[in-house]
Amino acid sequence: VGTDKLSGSLARTDKSENVGDYAINKGTLDNANYDITYAGDAKLTINKLAITVTAESTSKTYGDADPEFKVKSIVPKLIGSDELSGKLGREAGSTVGDYAINKGTLDNSNYEITVASGAKLTINKLAVTVTAESTSKTYGAVDPEFKVKSISPALVGSDELSGKLGREAGLTVGDYAINKGTLDNANYEITVASGAKLTINKLAITVTAESTSKTYGDSDPEFKVDTVVPA
Repeated sequence: VGTDKLSGSLARTDKSENVGDYAINKGTLDNANYDITYAGDAKLTINKLAITVTAESTSKTYGDADPEFKVKSIVPKLIGSDELSGKLGREAGSTVGDYAINKGTLDNSNYEITVASGAKLTINKLAVTVTAESTSKTYGAVDPEFKVKSISPALVGSDELSGKLGREAGLTVGDYAINKGTLDNANYEITVASGAKLTINKLAITVTAESTSKTYGDSDPEFKVDTVVPA
């Protein structure tokens, strides 16, 4: 009535600071001349605090377990002694390449968590050394298949190498180093150990000459080859 005012203030009974809805009530609202009844369902809503988590980029070698993904920064900072539960994750994939680090299971019910783009897990090729078996052939023959003697370290799981070992060029008798050829797998850095070789041996042939004659006092005729075996 008139210039009357109410003293005190509205309040809420539940003083929790966690995200959620909290009913507003009469609190200390008062005036000795009034019988105050508080009506309505007004509420205080505490919304999540939006934060951006920046992860550290990292790497591993193909076939190794993932390293732990680390948080580089959180903006704005968490309140008080708050912490985030769970762990950062990454997009799926196990072959060589780059994989974006993501939110994973990172959580806190009071925060809206966004992971900044850019951080990645790089899976690098696994370096392997292939040792080939030395072999040989006879001059003129087709090359034999060059065989792998060992691979160190062993390939991961059921992985295989495509393609074939090769050798340095040459057709004549001699030694030719066996090399990588077309041997390949996108997840491996392949080196062929030195030492293995293809030896091209001489081809054994038998030459049969034609018999011939001359008259006493004449010069020798030219001696002719009758057959060469193998031809």
